[in-house]
Amino acid sequence: MTLTALVIGYGSIGARHADILNSMDAVKKVSILSSQINLPYETITSLEEITKLNPNYIVIASNTSLHYEQLAFLEEN
Repeated sequence: MTLTALVIGYGSIGARHADILNSMDAVKKVSILSSQINLPYETITSLEEITKLNPNYIVIASNTSLHYEQLAFLEEN
């Protein structure tokens, strides 16, 4: 089974998670939700774009103060 993954946030922890996921044979695509540009992965810039990706696996690695808002969005969608 091949999976798609999304990492929300691309600081040091998000980058590490993305690299680990990218190295896994079962993960065929890693995307990042970030406002940064020129990242080595497909990048989206808003929570609303997550529904288009429909990832199998999500890592929330953003600022802690944003976790609740992001989890609430994921639960609703």
